[in-house]
Amino acid sequence: MKSPGIFVLTGREQRAAIAIVIVLLGTAIAKHQHDNRIQPNSTTSTSSEPSPAPSPIHGEDQTAEPGE
Repeated sequence: MKSPGIFVLTGREQRAAIAIVIVLLGTAIAKHQHDNRIQPNSTTSTSSEPSPAPSPIHGEDQTAEPGE
């Protein structure tokens, strides 16, 4: 006795499924490329001024005087 195939597709249905997968894959790759191309530019500073020094971490010993 042969069990009925759940995913038995005709040639036309197979081509449609492959086309959908290719479109989804192409969209995902394009989005990935777009995100990687835009991201580094948004993190760089266009200012010619130096960035301020980082603030001290809370809990560090701040009682030491400079020059000691």
